[in-house]
Amino acid sequence: MVELISSGKNIWVLAEYEEQELRDVTLELLSEARRLADKLGDELCTVIAGENVPLVTDKLGQYGTDRVYQIACPPAEDSVDRCSQAISDLIREQAPRMLLCGHTPMGRDIAVRSAAALGAGLVADCITLGLSDDGQLQYSKTVLAGKAIATVLCTQSSFQVATVAPGVFDMKRARTPKKADLVRIVSQLHASTPCPKVVDQIEADIETLTLEEAPVIVAGGRGVGNRENFAMLERLAELLRGVTGGSRMAVDAGYVPTSKQIGQTGKRVSPRFYLACAISGSSYHTIGMKDSKIIAAINKDPNALIFKLADVGMVGDVLEIVPAIIDELKALIPADKGQ
Repeated sequence: MVELISSGKNIWVLAEYEEQELRDVTLELLSEARRLADKLGDELCTVIAGENVPLVTDKLGQYGTDRVYQIACPPAEDSVDRCSQAISDLIREQAPRMLLCGHTPMGRDIAVRSAAALGAGLVADCITLGLSDDGQLQYSKTVLAGKAIATVLCTQSSFQVATVAPGVFDMKRARTPKKADLVRIVSQLHASTPCPKVVDQIEADIETLTLEEAPVIVAGGRGVGNRENFAMLERLAELLRGVTGGSRMAVDAGYVPTSKQIGQTGKRVSPRFYLACAISGSSYHTIGMKDSKIIAAINKDPNALIFKLADVGMVGDVLEIVPAIIDELKALIPADKGQ
């Protein structure tokens, strides 16, 4: 293995898509990468791999992409080895400054394989991207189970790879949309090269999703009252295809297990929708969920701190409001999907 010597000309983002639509994590990464590229005077490039990729050049341009590399190779879902080889070959040829991937199953696979193949520095699960005082790429990530934040520099590698979890960055269109150039690449990989292949995919059981994976979280605090009342939050989460969580107070009261604690001494989450039920909103809790896309809150106290963070606030008794929401959802969701 020979370490890649980067020319440091641009920043690359790995695109992920599903059913011909870009995944949110790709647009989030582009939004932050555009900001960083502007600071460095770099071009922002998107790499999209697969044999039947969606025609998304215009949309990528709206999020600041200057150039799109479309690699004709088996998609990562079918052959992550061949896909990562094709991306690594292109990186060797173009020598960018960095490759930014989502901290997702696909993104992690591509990131570690590319970093290993190219002798690159790898920083996984970042929460910020920036520059040090001397202009080097600088990353931060949580350590010690979220109790501290570490600043990371890859001083021994000119080309670097980083992953960022979905929901960490905001999704923002570029102030000046780009007309992205499209460069089509035909991979020279041999199809006969042995490698693993995905033969089937099974949709995850919502009951097995972790807090970090769930797109929807219904969280309860001590104000829910007791474990029996918490059952209605579980029913609401089920209807919303999400999971339940709790504040430290709820965990201490025995309403939810420690594994479901959200906050400074618990899990840090960033779902698409977060509903805080009878949670006051102290910083010990909000540090664990403040990056959620949409935050709604239910609380008796109109002055509760959680309302300062919430996009939607409902002042009232959670024991009255949640059952009403459940009844409304039951009327909207077909019976066979609400079980």
